[in-house]
Amino acid sequence: MRTSLALAATAITLSTSACYLEIHDEFPDGLRGDLTLRYDFEGKRCDDAGVSRIRVQLTGQRFGERYDDDYSCSGYAWGVTFENLREDTYTVLIEGRDGMGSVLYQSNNQEVEVYGGTHQEYTLRAYSAGGALTLYWTFDGTGSCGAVDEVRVTLTDPDGFIYDDARYPCSYGGVVYDDLVEGLWRLGLDGLADDGRLLYAADPQNVVVIGAADNIYTIDLGAVR
Repeated sequence: MRTSLALAATAITLSTSACYLEIHDEFPDGLRGDLTLRYDFEGKRCDDAGVSRIRVQLTGQRFGERYDDDYSCSGYAWGVTFENLREDTYTVLIEGRDGMGSVLYQSNNQEVEVYGGTHQEYTLRAYSAGGALTLYWTFDGTGSCGAVDEVRVTLTDPDGFIYDDARYPCSYGGVVYDDLVEGLWRLGLDGLADDGRLLYAADPQNVVVIGAADNIYTIDLGAVR
């Protein structure tokens, strides 16, 4: 949408009763417990959310134990189970990625507790991680449109597909795109007179969109001679 601007573990086994990953620590020093993390993507399952792989990052706050891996949606659509974790408070991050590796959904950093001799279960929700892209335009370093009536914006997504090819009134000063997938986008800008003549242009360039952030760029167009 656009709006104008005015685990690292020693041994791994698979549970046969559910789609959970069980991770066994071979060094049971201290109190140990089990943890199941269930997740959804704004209330949707993997397939319905367009998620192909799920990244789960788990970090212990006291002892620094860290697990960071990604799993196939087809095998772990509902969640993962960690066994024999050291008793601690853990920070959890869940990411849902598409087949190209772009982050579509991301949870907030959330805290979960593991207690020795118990099995704790938590349900985590990941939210759309689309980033915003804000583009401002100037002309030879000034914000004055002068004879420029419209600015043509061409925007190509990380997979090479044209996302936008439209003209906007120069007086808007820029344009905002919401919920763009994370990655490297390609941008072109042309300043056009009211009769369609090309007056200003910017060389095609790459802009980076980071998920769950407002990515702001000011593009200066030079006079065409």
